[in-house]
Amino acid sequence: DGQPLDTKKVNIRNSDKDSIFFIRAAERADSGVYEMCVKVDSFEDKAQLTLQIVELPGPPASVKIVDTWGFNVALEWTEPRDNGNTTITGYTIQKADKKTG
Repeated sequence: DGQPLDTKKVNIRNSDKDSIFFIRAAERADSGVYEMCVKVDSFEDKAQLTLQIVELPGPPASVKIVDTWGFNVALEWTEPRDNGNTTITGYTIQKADKKTG
């Protein structure tokens, strides 16, 4: 929104060669486009930085066993309601022994 950042939450460290932008306890709401402005004498340059805070997604919804055969199973589910603020590109399915969990 073109306003300076809240210095209670965001720290910027400047040196002769670089600047480091650091957000303590970043949250999804901190995602967005940030603009940095560098001024040296009468010269000025700006750059935009797109920041996306990603979290773990929620669990899949409506998990159903579609078919079983031998030691195999076919499953179906719908995407989680919360995608963690990013595109889900795959799932990991783990087998648990009924006796040991």
